[in-house]
Amino acid sequence: MTDKQADPRLPAGEFPEAAVSAKRGFSVVWLVPIVAALVALWLVYKNVTETGPTIQIRFETGESLVAGKTKVRFRDVDVGSVTLVDLEDGEKGEYYVVVHAEMNPKIKEYLTDKTRFWVVRAHVSAGQIAALGTLFSGAYIAMDPSTEGKKAREFVALKKPPVIDPRFPGKLYKLSVERLGGLNPGSPVYFRQIEVGRVTDYALQDDGTILLDIFVETPHHGRIYENTLFWNAGGVNLKVDASGVTLQTESLVSVLTGGVGFDLPPGTSPGAPAKPERVFPLFRTRDEANAIRYKVKEKYLLFFDQSLRGLQVGAPLDFRGLPIGSVVSIGLDADFNRDQIRLPVVVELEPERFRVVGQPDEGDILPKLIDQGLRAQLTIANLALGQKAVTLDFFPDAEPAPVVATGRYPEIPTIRSPGAELIANLAQISADLKTVPYVQIGQEMKTALDQVGATMEEARALLATANTDIAPRLAESLAEAESTLAATRAMVATNSVTRTELNRLLIELTAAAEAIAAVAEYLEQHPEALIFGKGEKP
Repeated sequence: MTDKQADPRLPAGEFPEAAVSAKRGFSVVWLVPIVAALVALWLVYKNVTETGPTIQIRFETGESLVAGKTKVRFRDVDVGSVTLVDLEDGEKGEYYVVVHAEMNPKIKEYLTDKTRFWVVRAHVSAGQIAALGTLFSGAYIAMDPSTEGKKAREFVALKKPPVIDPRFPGKLYKLSVERLGGLNPGSPVYFRQIEVGRVTDYALQDDGTILLDIFVETPHHGRIYENTLFWNAGGVNLKVDASGVTLQTESLVSVLTGGVGFDLPPGTSPGAPAKPERVFPLFRTRDEANAIRYKVKEKYLLFFDQSLRGLQVGAPLDFRGLPIGSVVSIGLDADFNRDQIRLPVVVELEPERFRVVGQPDEGDILPKLIDQGLRAQLTIANLALGQKAVTLDFFPDAEPAPVVATGRYPEIPTIRSPGAELIANLAQISADLKTVPYVQIGQEMKTALDQVGATMEEARALLATANTDIAPRLAESLAEAESTLAATRAMVATNSVTRTELNRLLIELTAAAEAIAAVAEYLEQHPEALIFGKGEKP
């Protein structure tokens, strides 16, 4: 018996063979892994394209910063979210706060080393009120993006918000000033009382001056030229002069926080546009900025022999009411060669103020002017405040004065002011009255009356031998004269009312002269007393 039975249909000894063929078509089994791979690739792509970069921002404090809540904003639009607030130590052992923030992918191009970040919180100051909405929504991190610089993922936040809003374009300028004068970052910048910018920062220089940075918004920065003037517009500028009282201020905000004003000099045309490196001087007031500045200055020395109360450095020097300079120094010298105390005053004259007509003479003209009566004297510049000024004028009747040129500066002789002359005259009258005894006048009158009486007696003896026709008349006249003489004697007697009244009149006249001299001297030193009264200050 064999294992295999032969197929009767096949020849003897042969067996059938199986036919093998490959199966064609896609198997359903592979569909599931393929779909899973595609989904994974899509999720990876979506995660890469929709998830922005993660950055790190270093802060000094983590106040108001909360992970998962605090947002990163640009122009009030969320561009990122804080994911982690961590504390790290630095290289020198100090600690700082590092904030991890996940940013919007669209903002990736603006993450450079020029990009700035800072915290925005509610801020109230004298100049402005900002970000009050953060009282309810919480603080946020503001961003000032930039495409300049290198790509960066680590940043150091600003310690305080920038004064200038990045949304508004403009230009920065620098001002040089000796005193800050109440100006601070955030103080407004005005052009004709319109706010056009802000003070951004200031720094003390090596030479002691202060360099002030200001930002002027577009298009107003186009109004700044090489001849533009800047002045401190803060506070209130009150000026009292012969024209009245002038009050200048830009706005109520500038009174509280200070400010800077700028404009062209009056009556001038705009110059070339200001260069970026141009540093403008900042004047104290608008009047000082508009004042014409002269380059040539000549100094002269004056010596006064009267009180200098009310005269200050910077007081005007004028010629017949027109300003020609100012006082630059006031001193006190003990002159042992002359055994006296002298009060030197140095004035600075600006000869460019004079318009020269004709051909001037060669040589020094000062001696010729002094020979013609040129003198300097103190005058009252402001009666209410008691301020004095120095006036130059010609006094042809002035006593001749020598020309002194041995000192550091040429000397111009001085003459006493009218007020000082009045005081001197009143003092002399008072001194003269004091030298006359109160009884001298009465004694001289008594002597004169005695002489009249002797003359009358001689006339009586003569009339006794005269013609009897005229004697009665002369006797009658003599009787009337004797009666008058007796009455006069009674008036000038020692205990008479007339003599007493006369003595009292002389005493009161002397006291009045002394009082007038004292009042005049006080008014010379305190002219403001005419308005505010004695002992009161403005």
